[in-house]
Amino acid sequence: MISIKFSLHAALVVAACWCAGPAAAQSVPNKVTPSELLAKKDELTNKPVLVQGTLSNSGTNYFTDLRVVLKDNTEASAGVLVQPWLPIEAPLHQTDGKPPIAKLSDFLGKKVEIKGVLTDSVVKHVGPAKVLHVESARIID
Repeated sequence: MISIKFSLHAALVVAACWCAGPAAAQSVPNKVTPSELLAKKDELTNKPVLVQGTLSNSGTNYFTDLRVVLKDNTEASAGVLVQPWLPIEAPLHQTDGKPPIAKLSDFLGKKVEIKGVLTDSVVKHVGPAKVLHVESARIID
């Protein structure tokens, strides 16, 4: 009975390691620019990507018509729609000693690096579109 339990346990461990191997290889993000991501959007949908560009709001108002877009540069006409990942506003002062809460406006107009996944979504005022869902972001400029 002990050898059966050990064999079953060993088989499960081997199976888990074998299954994790290909998944770990796929988690390495493809490094692309926003224009490259748009050009390869069908190929890169649902795959991890690492994108550098300038984040901006293509909507008419930050609070009522927010459409976050990542472009190659500020003059670029086309960009990748980005799902906002941070609050649009936060308290001015925190009294609990914690660092200030990051806001989306901290990133707008700046060069950023975003790690995320491009997915099919429906966007208000746009309709069906490819949208970059952010896993992590940092300002690089």
